[in-house]
Amino acid sequence: MKKLNIKISNIFPAIQWLKHYQYNSFKADLIAALIVLAMLVPQGMAYAMLAGLPPVMGIYASILPMIIYAFTGSSTTLSIGPVAIISMMVFATLNQLFPVASEAYIEAACLLAILVGIISFILGIFRFGFLIQLISHPVIQSFIIASALLIALGQLKFLLDIPIKANNIPEFIFSLVQNIHQLSFLSISFSLAAISMLILLPKVIPSSFIAKTTPLLLVISSIVMVYLTSLDQHGLKTVGVIPTGLPNFHFPTWDFALVQKLLPSAFMIAMISFVESLAIAQATALQKRDDLNSNQELIALGLANIAAGINSGFAVSGSLSRTVVNAD
Repeated sequence: MKKLNIKISNIFPAIQWLKHYQYNSFKADLIAALIVLAMLVPQGMAYAMLAGLPPVMGIYASILPMIIYAFTGSSTTLSIGPVAIISMMVFATLNQLFPVASEAYIEAACLLAILVGIISFILGIFRFGFLIQLISHPVIQSFIIASALLIALGQLKFLLDIPIKANNIPEFIFSLVQNIHQLSFLSISFSLAAISMLILLPKVIPSSFIAKTTPLLLVISSIVMVYLTSLDQHGLKTVGVIPTGLPNFHFPTWDFALVQKLLPSAFMIAMISFVESLAIAQATALQKRDDLNSNQELIALGLANIAAGINSGFAVSGSLSRTVVNAD
């Protein structure tokens, strides 16, 4: 019986912290959940659009994978869901095969997530987590910095409301110059006001509660402002109508010819997801005294991606911004 318990706790690390869970932790976790939720909903939808998918798929990819990871992952702070670099890789893989946002494109995105999950899970089962030790710290740091730069460039097209290509800096500059005449003053004003609020509000009101809840306050205030002033009818783009209800469980069609085309990209996405997630988890592990297990992380990421694929989502990974907020 003792051996059985060890095996169960290895598969579900959450058993260890659930035994000692207290009410004070629940209050802190509830605040963290609300703040991360406020970030996750708009981020998830934006990253789905970045991947060439309907915005609602970003929400779908944020539900079941996060629950699965909470019970199977070894980090207590890592936030799993859609992220920019993985979204861009999904788009780069699929836009060459199918028309963007078509039924076949969406089906292939779900299948790609399942393949990423299977590869990660197999690597974890066969204890390939040691691969992370072969990657030097400067490489991981460079990866995170480059990812942040690509994320920033990729989001500028939404901030400025003009079509910008941001796969690399020369392409970004060329498309920006080419479309600069389409700049929307309303979108820029609204965007700058939001950024100013994120930066200045915690400084103007030096309260830890305000500092932590600023993203939540920003989302709520922007919703109220758009609703009261009907800015969406004056040129400010909004997400629009999002389908209600939970996603249906659906296993995408297993087309072996398509699987062969997707496998190389699935392996690359699985590796990038693993490196990114573990690098982010390690950044908060020392502060929270987490005992990270690289093999368990591969298994958890694998299960999370499989869950995303069968739940109308797309490939997921650990999020740097949401994990930092979660840890704080």
